Amino acid sequence: TIEIYKPTVGEIRDSVNRTLEALPSTPVRSLADIIKFNKSHPDLQAGLDQTYHIQAQEDNISQETLARARKEMKKRAGEEGIDKTLSEFGLDAIIAPTDSPISTVAALAGYPTTTMPLGYHTQSGRPFGLSLVAEAHEEGKLLEIMNVYEATFPKRRLPHLLYESEPKA
Repeated sequence: TIEIYKPTVGEIRDSVNRTLEALPSTPVRSLADIIKFNKSHPDLQAGLDQTYHIQAQEDNISQETLARARKEMKKRAGEEGIDKTLSEFGLDAIIAPTDSPISTVAALAGYPTTTMPLGYHTQSGRPFGLSLVAEAHEEGKLLEIMNVYEATFPKRRLPHLLYESEPKA
């Protein structure tokens, strides 16, 4: 049996390395460089853990096993997961908290997702919202749902990082 996170862990190192190697000018050229930088500069990590980076760097999954895992996870997440749930309950989309695993499941299936903001945590100021997932190639349904949401829900304030001064209201 293949663990559900294996495809994502198995691809992280290679994807990050390809991306960094393609940049014209950066001292950080690989996932190993990121890990080394983070270890040297813990004050810049904002409390983030490197567990997944290290797992990805040390992963030795073969390309054949990775291909099998991708195929299996796409089937489980898509046809046997999202499609089955949508069909069984007559739904156009699945809605879940943004910090739930729904985005990972959708990514494994190769299905569209979107996020709708709801508000901000009072203590941290961190935004939170809902994620929506639809069947493959049903981005239009997600846009329709988002349109109704925007027309129905009260206006929300923009995050502080997107403007230089306090919003006017």
